[in-house]
Amino acid sequence: MKITIYPENVQVNSHSGTSKKSGNQYTINTQVAFFDSGTTKFPIEIKLNLDEGQKPYPAGDYSICPTSFIVDTYKNLNLSRIKILPIKK
Repeated sequence: MKITIYPENVQVNSHSGTSKKSGNQYTINTQVAFFDSGTTKFPIEIKLNLDEGQKPYPAGDYSICPTSFIVDTYKNLNLSRIKILPIKK
């Protein structure tokens, strides 16, 4: 499994709005990347959520950071907010 960010995807995409439930303003920052599970012919385009003020990840190949995995109260393995780590070549 790997995540690839291409040079043309080194940018933050922001989406702002107002919550219908609370009426509060929000901004969601994302970056386009491509996930290669090794089980499909082509990588799949995904969006990585970025923290407020976080710079976009540079172009390159990445793996999912182990801190992105959590075990819930029912002992199920899940992904929380995905963080990625560069793959050393």
